[in-house]
Amino acid sequence: MPSNRFSTPQRRAFLDALAGNPNISAACKVARVHSILVYAERLKSPEFCREWADALATGYARLEAHGLEQALKLANGKLKGEKREQFEKDQKLINAQLSVHRAAVRGEAARPKPAPKTDIKAANQRVVAQLRLMRARHVASNDAA
Repeated sequence: MPSNRFSTPQRRAFLDALAGNPNISAACKVARVHSILVYAERLKSPEFCREWADALATGYARLEAHGLEQALKLANGKLKGEKREQFEKDQKLINAQLSVHRAAVRGEAARPKPAPKTDIKAANQRVVAQLRLMRARHVASNDAA
């Protein structure tokens, strides 16, 4: 059960867990503290904010090293069958986490790229052409019957 206070041992446990795995929720569970308290502490304590950033950077470095280690095992043929399938799932998650982290480090918001602009007139023409084709097929199937 998460605590309503953020004690020094919980703080240490949170930072250690974060350095091992850059996942705030998981680190809160390890430290047995509610995330609201952790975020509040980060806002009011510049020291804790720096420690958080350091732990997070360490966690992401470990995550990246783990991903590279697994990729080398795959390249050397040491991952087969179910282990290979699990690797591929894990690698997608690792890559997504690292992508968000890199964007944050660069000061960019992790946001999807805007969709390419659509030429409305051309899109309408394609839809009309598709509908005409469907109608012609319908008429042809009725004539054949």
